[in-house]
Amino acid sequence: MALTQGARNKIKSFVQSAKRLLMKEFADQIQQYYGIRLDGSYLMVEELTTKDGSVIQTARLLRERLDYLEDTIAGSNKKEEAVEQLVREQAFTILNRFAALRMAEERQIIPETIKQGYNSEGFQVFDQLSGGAQTAEQFERYNWFLKAMFDELAIDLPAVFDRFSPYALLFPSEKVMLELLDIINDEDLSIYREEGQQPMNLWEEDETIGWVYQYYNSREEISAMRDASGAPRNSRELAVRNQFFTPRYVVQFLVDNSLGRQWFEMTKGQTSLVNDCQYMVKREQEIFLDKGEVIPEAKIEGANYIEYRALKDPREILMLDPACGSMHFGLYCFDLFEQIYTEAWDNHPELMPDLRDKHLREDYIKRIPGYILQYNIHGVDIDPRAIQIAGLSLWLRAQKSYKKLGLQPAGRPMIKKSNLVVAEPMPGDADLLSEFTRSLPGPIGKLVRVIWDKMQLAGETGLLLKIEDELKNEIEIAKQEYETYKDASAQTALFDAPAESKAAEMAAIYGKDQKISKDFFDTAEEEVLKALKSFSENAEGEHAFQKLLFAEDTARGFAFIELCRKRYDVIVMNPPFGAGSISTENYYKNNFPNWGKNILCCFFSRMNSLLDSTGNLGSIYDRTVLIKSSYESFRIDSLIGRITHLIDTGWGVLDANVETTATIQSKFENNAYGVFINLQNDNKKEDSLFDYVKNTVKQKWMKSSDFMNLPNAVIGYDWDDDIVRLFGKFNSNN
Repeated sequence: MALTQGARNKIKSFVQSAKRLLMKEFADQIQQYYGIRLDGSYLMVEELTTKDGSVIQTARLLRERLDYLEDTIAGSNKKEEAVEQLVREQAFTILNRFAALRMAEERQIIPETIKQGYNSEGFQVFDQLSGGAQTAEQFERYNWFLKAMFDELAIDLPAVFDRFSPYALLFPSEKVMLELLDIINDEDLSIYREEGQQPMNLWEEDETIGWVYQYYNSREEISAMRDASGAPRNSRELAVRNQFFTPRYVVQFLVDNSLGRQWFEMTKGQTSLVNDCQYMVKREQEIFLDKGEVIPEAKIEGANYIEYRALKDPREILMLDPACGSMHFGLYCFDLFEQIYTEAWDNHPELMPDLRDKHLREDYIKRIPGYILQYNIHGVDIDPRAIQIAGLSLWLRAQKSYKKLGLQPAGRPMIKKSNLVVAEPMPGDADLLSEFTRSLPGPIGKLVRVIWDKMQLAGETGLLLKIEDELKNEIEIAKQEYETYKDASAQTALFDAPAESKAAEMAAIYGKDQKISKDFFDTAEEEVLKALKSFSENAEGEHAFQKLLFAEDTARGFAFIELCRKRYDVIVMNPPFGAGSISTENYYKNNFPNWGKNILCCFFSRMNSLLDSTGNLGSIYDRTVLIKSSYESFRIDSLIGRITHLIDTGWGVLDANVETTATIQSKFENNAYGVFINLQNDNKKEDSLFDYVKNTVKQKWMKSSDFMNLPNAVIGYDWDDDIVRLFGKFNSNN
């Protein structure tokens, strides 16, 4: 059940209180202990008065982190903004970790850790077993215990709990930690009461962690950003301005009629999803066509003929959220994928022969949560905090399944891989780039340098960056250069002509002295990742931490490229809208001709290109683009002839001053009918939508291709049918 506004307000109050506490604490710490001023200037580490080795080491890491952040910030006020970002990210990581511990406690994934502070059962056992009472103060012992818990959870969730993460260099003092525990353990969070509602423990609700992310940035901060600049000035502002949590019923409608509908069609209706997907729209009579069969000329009146959809191995059904936030879409997709995997095993013995050879059904069922995270659910965001939260949300959802199966924490399969990626520039340190590429074969080193350059906009464009096309073009260029220069000599003379110098330069990259395998272009990514692992493992000395960050960021960059190269059966999104960041405008203008100065339009074009040929795109967005004349070319290119489902939701759906519409569409234009539901004037939109879905008489079906005939190609589903037909006849006669 979706959280009420009152419950969300309680979470908002908790988050803002914790944020204020932690940000003040860490701003004080970096000044008092680490010699870093709020204006971005700092003492040399050697000038610090402390002799404490751990403080000195942290001081070094904080300075390296600040230098790194400066390289990623645009504008003239880099140093001060880098300090603000440092404090903000350290505070968020601690809040996120403690909230995660609290939620894990309630799900009995871990022993009681923070619920009763120093009196928590898990700490009491740890204290007895370690004999710590005789060696250190209670706070220090508790700190040891928390670090042990972090290390255990980091096996599955390194993005959240890795103790050596650059996002987790600071820890609150005892006084502040105890205040934080008081805030988190407020009784109103664990037993939230509201008139007319059953009491609920907000820490048991899957949605809670998403609202923690949503409310970390206050409305006041967002208003201040808009007052300072009409367009986002950097990736953080772009992320924060477009941070809107999608209501559960909208998520269900979009997923039920894309992912749910696809499995329904693959199985020709023989699936329990037909009942479980409560918002799946179905006609009274649906007839499934066989492979190669066409709709008969003598159609049954009122019947819906469904084209053949090939049955897929569940591992091949890919879902993507390109602006994933806390992964609300992914959480619900997880529910459906669980059922799909189970039915694939039980009802379709021709699927997954490799798994059937290795596992019995009982063992297979235990592995389903891991399969879903490894193969099916994909997410991208430009905000690293969002990827932390998304990873945590999906991990908690997997643990919920393990608990339902009766698996104790120690007996649960390890989550080996997920597909959540931060879209960000490659690291900006030219010296480290040069050092790293020298360790690669010549052509791959050249390729990596090109990718570095192309990825500079990734932090602000996200998946709108067509990096896979850039990579494909560069590989073709490299192949041609290889054929030209593979037998050339790299020797040069002092007075060589430019052409001869160029040939020598290319020979140094591609020539006979380079050890290049025949298929090196196909294995370039593998070679780079292998080299990165070695680069980070062998990092030592003064810049070891910077090298580690460099290697991690580079690996994430290649994960982003790999995600861009896939094609998806289902893409669901609540995309950003409005102006892009200032530095990306030329990129959008050159790559998305119909963007209309609204990145929403870019998202539709880009996501359609990432769909599989039979895939579906589900979105909730600003309804202005349905009717405003300036978006006519966008509607023609991206909406008309593609819409299979539309709910016009109007005001009050997102936590923003915007009217919304939600649509599901196919990749290609067609002449099919779609269902159109108007909820603009409904106060209880969730209840009304459910009624429309179940009551076929109330549904309006029409061809979205007919909107091409209307003035400005407006999406006029609410126009009188006779008027729509009249415009169609008029246009056909002219």
